[in-house]
Amino acid sequence: MIHRRSVLKGAASTVLVAGAGPVAFFSGRPVQASETVHSRAGFEAMLNQRFYVGNEAHPTLELIEVAPGPVAPGLDQFPLIFRGTPGAELDEAIHRLRPEGGNTLELFLAPAGEDGQGFFVAAAFSMTTLPGARGCAGATVA
Repeated sequence: MIHRRSVLKGAASTVLVAGAGPVAFFSGRPVQASETVHSRAGFEAMLNQRFYVGNEAHPTLELIEVAPGPVAPGLDQFPLIFRGTPGAELDEAIHRLRPEGGNTLELFLAPAGEDGQGFFVAAAFSMTTLPGARGCAGATVA
């Protein structure tokens, strides 16, 4: 069973950096304003969608939750919770994910438990919501 508290604690400790200004940092690479930056609403639209990891031929992750995160002025913080295929696992690292029929993105994923249906990994986001600011920590859009 996955517990929200353990996901927030584990994932937030790995990636909780507020973006500042017109350039955000994703996986150590600056993301220019012309690139698409995913939002909570964008990920919520991808709920229950399956993702390929790396060069896998079959999807191995499913986005099962966009959880509420800590509240802070000027920030939208939330973790993404993915369920992985039973019998498989992913190390804590930056992984290249490709949703079925979508663009590739790189997310820092951290293990977040398991149950009889598979394992869980989480990616934490901290996005600025201040007027004129663009920024997010957690992903790269390729």
